[in-house]
Amino acid sequence: MKWTLVRVTFIEFSEERSAMKVSLEDCLGSKISAADIAGFMFVQLTDDTYIRKAPFIAGI
Repeated sequence: MKWTLVRVTFIEFSEERSAMKVSLEDCLGSKISAADIAGFMFVQLTDDTYIRKAPFIAGI
């Protein structure tokens, strides 16, 4: 079974996109936009980088 658990920081409900930090060990930021979360998750549908992993994502 393929899965990816995306862990996020404080979510800002906006459509703004910005650069992101991704880490498997620790959260590297304090907030992320809903649009950035959606964009990251969309890419994961075809990218095997984080299969069976739980990356933290945060805006820069």
